Amino acid sequence: MDEIPWFEYDEDDLDVAQRAFVDVLADRAGTWLVDPIDTVVLPSASTFDGRLIVYLDIGDPRRNQGVLTVGAHFDGRVVRGGHTP
Repeated sequence: MDEIPWFEYDEDDLDVAQRAFVDVLADRAGTWLVDPIDTVVLPSASTFDGRLIVYLDIGDPRRNQGVLTVGAHFDGRVVRGGHTP
């Protein structure tokens, strides 16, 4: 069975700075106690403000519901993060 990568993306969808950001994030995520399938990369071409968005949905499998979404916007130089309960 193939291992699911953290913050999977198509290289053609991201520029050099975005790939570097996501690669560092994915490397650090390897220690997280959540499932990599719950991580998402939205390329800047797919977002309303033209910024890369990455996020993680944390859920409660016993209740079959989301608990928290944490994410970040990256514009090539600055990262801004936040969460949604």
